[in-house]
Amino acid sequence: MKLSILEKQVKAEKTNKKESDVEELSVEDLNVAQGFERFDRNPELYATVLRTYASDVRILLKTIEDVETNGIMNYIVTIHGIKGASFELLANRIAEIAKKLEYAAVTGDFKYIKINNPIFIREAHRLLDRIDILLDNIDSSDIFSAYYEQCEVNLFQSK
Repeated sequence: MKLSILEKQVKAEKTNKKESDVEELSVEDLNVAQGFERFDRNPELYATVLRTYASDVRILLKTIEDVETNGIMNYIVTIHGIKGASFELLANRIAEIAKKLEYAAVTGDFKYIKINNPIFIREAHRLLDRIDILLDNIDSSDIFSAYYEQCEVNLFQSK
């Protein structure tokens, strides 16, 4: 019989260890609980949005690896798109870095871009890989619903 996510969490807490799929619910640099809420608590919709974001941003990241070859205007448009999609998905840390890179591009601060763009690309790939792991290891209709319930319980207990 398949244990629910909440049952696994309780079991993990009792044995003082974490279950791997419970750990995967917490994606560093992505607010899963608020994202689930933003997409109307619809697990299929949220999972689709996460998949689309991961796929599309990977493609966009390739186009900003070499700013000199692809041109600063293409860079500005692309980094702006990544910024907006990241804010929408509540990947705020990545969005804030993209915002700074966009500002640097618009103001002509190529030194800032040269130093920080590779870091941004690495960090964005890290987030995308974590989203992939999250999506690969879950049944979206069970896990997001259970996660949301867990967040509500934690919020209630903290008051």
